[in-house]
Amino acid sequence: MKNSQIKNNYSLLFLLPLVLFSATFTLKATEEMGNITMKIATKEAKRGHRIHMHTREIILDYMINKGDITVEQAEEHKRKRNLQRNELKALKKQGNMEAFKARLNEIKAEHNKQRKELEEYIKNNDELQQQLKERRSEHRKKSKGNKHKHHKKDFFKTPDNNQ
Repeated sequence: MKNSQIKNNYSLLFLLPLVLFSATFTLKATEEMGNITMKIATKEAKRGHRIHMHTREIILDYMINKGDITVEQAEEHKRKRNLQRNELKALKKQGNMEAFKARLNEIKAEHNKQRKELEEYIKNNDELQQQLKERRSEHRKKSKGNKHKHHKKDFFKTPDNNQ
């Protein structure tokens, strides 16, 4: 009888640290879960789009300062784009895919024409080209720091054996 009691005591002594470890781990995990919020994202996040260059704003500011367009014209262009977007949404919601595709192609053609005009405007203005070039170099410097954020860290690399 004494042998079996001794074996039971040893098995209890062996199990006790495991039970304590698992209880501690569970407690730690529940504490960490308390900090998690279940907020639903309203906008889909895209990888690699953390630093925006805002080129359009630079170009619009330059055009307005130079007097090539007015603020009202820029606002009107913005309203027109929003109306086109709403028009496409309405056509899609109605289910009229032929009219949707036809209108989408018209809008794409118009946007391509405007894009070419804008590229020509940039080509003809050296000062604007210089501003955009400076902004791109700043953007590259900022984005280089974030280049490898999503990669796994090398846990075996120490300050002594950096390669």
